[in-house]
Amino acid sequence: MPNGEWVEFYNSGNLAIDMKGLILNDNYGQGITISDTNVLNSTIVQPNSFILIYKNGNGKLELNNDGFDKVILSYKNVTIDEVSYFDSKEGFSWSKINNLWRLLEPSPSKENIDYVEEEEYDKNS
Repeated sequence: MPNGEWVEFYNSGNLAIDMKGLILNDNYGQGITISDTNVLNSTIVQPNSFILIYKNGNGKLELNNDGFDKVILSYKNVTIDEVSYFDSKEGFSWSKINNLWRLLEPSPSKENIDYVEEEEYDKNS
């Protein structure tokens, strides 16, 4: 860790969330169960905090960089949330900023920032 596949979640709520036992899948049903062995610190995500879930070399999670794929968070057979993406790029990460998904440089455990938009904003001010 952190080399390889990883997915980050942000808890914007007021209560801590324990993600232990939730399942992170791709579109093809290849996934991992979230546990103490595939997170950096704890499966508990504090309010206004991040959690990184890693493949950690032994999981089945394989997120496609070319073509279509989907990331699905579930508990047993119940889907909690999912997001689809198309044509990713090695070394980049899909990041949600202002409810829009952007392909940016990874920023594990930090707020997603679109530096291009900031540079464009600075040039026009």
